[in-house]
Amino acid sequence: ISLQVLVFNNGEAPSVEQGQKAVRFNFKYKNKNYYLDQIYRDDLYNSYRNSNRTLYYSPSNPPANPRESYYEIFLTLKIGDNSIDNLVSDLKKLAVNEGFNDNETVELVMALIQFIPYDHSKTSTSPQNFPYETLYKNSGVCSDKTFLAHLVLNKMGYGAAIFDYPDDNHSSVAVACSGQSSYSSGFCFIETTNYFPVGVFPTGLS
Repeated sequence: ISLQVLVFNNGEAPSVEQGQKAVRFNFKYKNKNYYLDQIYRDDLYNSYRNSNRTLYYSPSNPPANPRESYYEIFLTLKIGDNSIDNLVSDLKKLAVNEGFNDNETVELVMALIQFIPYDHSKTSTSPQNFPYETLYKNSGVCSDKTFLAHLVLNKMGYGAAIFDYPDDNHSSVAVACSGQSSYSSGFCFIETTNYFPVGVFPTGLS
């Protein structure tokens, strides 16, 4: 089957200034190949790279939900970080050009994240990425891509949750949905490591 390559930015390489990095995201959806170019700042990447990734609290005054408080470290954007706004805006324009409905638009956006290459250099002790790092490096593991997907879904106006599977050392994002949801939670599972349609679990995970 010959796949049609759809170019969203007219085939022109983006203009990159000193201190910036252009990243091309290649992904597939509905048997078509897409790519989307985005520009990221070196200084903002380094700021995230040097940021704290540890949740500190007093044993006498623990947070109500330590896990959510830990996640919030990675789900909080720094001032000047408009990467999620830009990504969502460009993908929505692409979805409109393709005539996609709301559900298809969510799947298109998630496809870009799902096709971000897996970072095989990371180990179980490697620090988790901030979403900006995942975009800048165009690589990440399940948790890195899950944090990114969570922010993107929220920016699109959808409720989002994180599903953890500690026995499998895995995590995924989930989007608020009606009807038959995953685990009767009101959220539908989305695998972030590889491409799977919304609500479809990879083999061995349920």
